[in-house]
Amino acid sequence: ESIMRVSRIIPDFVSQTGNAIVQLDLRDYPNDAAASSSLGPFTVTTSTDKVDTRARARAIALTISNTAVDSSWKLGTFRLDIQSGGRR
Repeated sequence: ESIMRVSRIIPDFVSQTGNAIVQLDLRDYPNDAAASSSLGPFTVTTSTDKVDTRARARAIALTISNTAVDSSWKLGTFRLDIQSGGRR
């Protein structure tokens, strides 16, 4: 019954060219439709150190995509700042 709270994303892209889009798909129950974070999707550039977000859910799926055909990246160690939290 624990709800997780993601307050920050620390992206780690190796050899990134162009921008990347990071989206958090949130679910409270397995059969729920995935809902996007209200602040996202988030654009990550080569100079992005962190992305502040206020996502709360029981399950979170991370989706990463490019913004242009000539964009590319290699995924390094992606980190999320997660705490246990209850409902408001």
